[in-house]
Order: sequence, then structure tokens, then C-alpha cells
Amino acid sequence: RIFFPTLALLSIALLSLTMALRSELFALTLITWGVDRFSSLTLELVNPKLDLLGGSASADQIHLYQSDTAGPPLVSVLDFDASPRLGDLLKRNLSSSQLAASAVMIYTTDTESTESPTPIAWLQYVRWLPSHLAIGTMHVISNDEDVWVFPLKNIVGARVGPRRFDLTAAADYEGEPLEIDLSLLGIRNETRFTGVQVSAEVVAPVSSSAVTLSGEVQANQENFSYDLAVD
Repeated sequence: RIFFPTLALLSIALLSLTMALRSELFALTLITWGVDRFSSLTLELVNPKLDLLGGSASADQIHLYQSDTAGPPLVSVLDFDASPRLGDLLKRNLSSSQLAASAVMIYTTDTESTESPTPIAWLQYVRWLPSHLAIGTMHVISNDEDVWVFPLKNIVGARVGPRRFDLTAAADYEGEPLEIDLSLLGIRNETRFTGVQVSAEVVAPVSSSAVTLSGEVQANQENFSYDLAVD
């Protein structure tokens, strides 16, 4: 007497959830709410298209702002295209999803108008590294004292296991092309990431020179700490 009504209610609830997830407006509202609920960021989307159950997502622009502050976005993404997995979003990571973009801008500043996340909060974004990543160009822009821009291009990355992420990229330094290989291994306790093991090699083919970097980056609420060796 209890089993069949309960089964019917569960079936109706599952069908309702499936229909809701097929609604682009519902899905976009859910994602915007999730970013606001589970992070200190505010999400802005320009011309988004999303099918969670079908595993496709795109947007002309994506901007992530620090909540309750004025100023430029912390991250901007252009021509975003992805194959997200619903299970990843429920687990609050992108370990089985694929992401691509033509350009990414990461903006950091210590001006009073923008409150940057704490070092340990920045480190938690490692969990959002996808299964596969492809970015045309990336610019890291710092405006703490003097404007500083570091450009990367042809970025391709992939997860290797649950905590490791390998990446290749190209750059130019004073007119000389550079080839970059980077490997990140997350260090975590029971609840969150506390550091990253870094292994990197930068090769300048024209001058036949190379630099390797290895070590760890740790973070707490106040500071990053570095234990890195350069060869």
C-alpha cells in the first residue's frame, strides 16, 4: 500500500526534474545560483546556450566577479564551448568535462574597489580543472602597482588521474618564442586543497636555452608560500 504510491511520487519527481533540466532557462538559473551559493563569485553570461542533459554548453562571453565589490571581473572568457557532465556539476568539479575558449583574461589587483579571494580560496579553483582544456590565448593582467601583462597561447591541457593536470602552451618573451610544459599535482587534506606540486619546463628553441622549475606552492588564509627550485 505504501510502496506503489511512493514509487509513483518518485517517478513523477524524477520526470519533473528531467523536464526542468531540459529547460535552458532553468539550467542557466541553476548554474548562476550554484556559483553564487557555493563560491564568493558572481557569474555573468552573454548569449549562453546550455543543454545539461545533452552535454553541451556555449557562450559568447563569461565573466566572474568577486561578489559585493565593484571593479573589473576576476576572470573573463570569450567564445566558450564545453561538453559538461551533469555529474561533475553535482560533485562541484569538472573532472569529466571538456572546455574550450578562444581567449581568457585573468585580472588581479589590490585596489580598494576589488577584494581578491584569499590565497587558500584561489587554490580551491584547482578542483575546476577539466578533463580536457583548449584555449587560444590567455592573458594574466596585474595592476597592483604597475600594469603587468603575461600572455600565453595555444594552451592544451588534460587531467591525468584525480589530482594531476598536465598542460602545454606557447609564449613570446622579448620577441623570442617559448615552449612551456607544466604539470600540477594537487595537495589536499580531508576537506580542501592546501597546496600544489609544480613541475615546469620552459624552452627557447631559437637560443637553445631551457629553464626548469620544480617544487611546491602552499596557501593559507593570508599568504602563498613557495618552495621552488630553478635550474
